[in-house]
Amino acid sequence: MLVPGRPEGCFNVVNQISLKVETIADLRRYYEHLVRHAVDDIDPVDHGNAWSIYFRDPEGNRLEVFMDTPYYVVQPQREVLDFALDDGGIDRVTRERFGDDPSFCEVAHWRRGTFKAARR
Repeated sequence: MLVPGRPEGCFNVVNQISLKVETIADLRRYYEHLVRHAVDDIDPVDHGNAWSIYFRDPEGNRLEVFMDTPYYVVQPQREVLDFALDDGGIDRVTRERFGDDPSFCEVAHWRRGTFKAARR
């Protein structure tokens, strides 16, 4: 019989496997699916530059489903991502949380080098 999981004492050298989605709706569907199926260690995170859901597979490997936000902010950043908010609320909370950080800007500005930190 096949038993899920790694043998006792066996470790994994992979930190995580990340899967990218394109929209908040896609990310929300993954979150709802994970919750509905009682997946272990569901951890929704707002990084400012990405919205992520971390969780464990049956073997204990860490997985991430994420999407890029339209923002840039120096990392590491880690706040709780609240899926009780609507899509606009998630975006608003991200701007409020990270907006005072000198590195925070729209990713298009960051790519052009026209972000706040460059004007200090």
